[in-house]
Amino acid sequence: MAQCCKFLGESNTGLPATQRILKSGSKLIYVPFIANDGTINKILSTDTVDQAYLDAKISEEDPTKRWYPLPVLQNVLNERADPSTESFDDGSNDILIQGVRTFSAIIKAVSNAYKSKLESLINCQRGGFFVVDACGDIYGELEEDSSGLVFHQNLLPISINQNSFEARVVTAGNTASGKIQLNFEFDQLVSDGNLRYLSGDSVTADFLRAEGLIDVDITAPSVSTTLAIIAVTQNFDGFNELTGIEGLVIADFIVNNKTTGLSVALTTVTDLGNGGYSLLYPAQSASDELEIKVLNSRFTGSQEVTIS
Repeated sequence: MAQCCKFLGESNTGLPATQRILKSGSKLIYVPFIANDGTINKILSTDTVDQAYLDAKISEEDPTKRWYPLPVLQNVLNERADPSTESFDDGSNDILIQGVRTFSAIIKAVSNAYKSKLESLINCQRGGFFVVDACGDIYGELEEDSSGLVFHQNLLPISINQNSFEARVVTAGNTASGKIQLNFEFDQLVSDGNLRYLSGDSVTADFLRAEGLIDVDITAPSVSTTLAIIAVTQNFDGFNELTGIEGLVIADFIVNNKTTGLSVALTTVTDLGNGGYSLLYPAQSASDELEIKVLNSRFTGSQEVTIS
């Protein structure tokens, strides 16, 4: 397979004194490619990638702009298969297309419920992964414009074949713990030569210890024009086993009036215990639809309710 020529001139073969060798990866961060507002999710060379930057990406209010770190991986295998070739009578072979790059890894000591979380996230929107190695280096793909020219200043998540993603549950036994086996293919349009890294030495964010948000459920048994009584609970993998989320403060809540299209500024939030909260706000109109969100560095959830 001939390399597509994207630049005029020649490529040379000298090597610099120091190089970074591509590693398999110790962690994956899933990122949707295009947000709902049409912007492309990427790391710019002008971005200051510190802990505040990473925390803001993980707790981004817009889910289509959010970063989703997976737990630390074990038994990682990241390799490209042999290319497809055409053989001729003289014994020569021409490469027709590069082999598929596959990725497999284990996430140990996680519930089988995590399978549905991963598959609903990754199978339902086009995206890719930033790959973080054991040194904290972040690997991505150089951005190209519509003509195929590479922009060296932007780093994109590495595109995957969305339809190939599998999160396979491995049940616990007498000699092995429960785990999830990840399997997927990178997109065939990804060129290994266009993968680059953001050095862990040049960032102050701790990518290897980054954790994704936990989903919570919100129920609202009472919603008036000025006050909502709600319950914020978590039920990850049990049947009707609700755990109340306590300790939330006013900054952790976002309320929008879907009928008027305006945000609603909360006056006070009172913790009622065991996941219960009262939200006081300026008077709204009866029958208006409110969207109540919980969002902080640990939890996220939303619910639409009607004012009675």
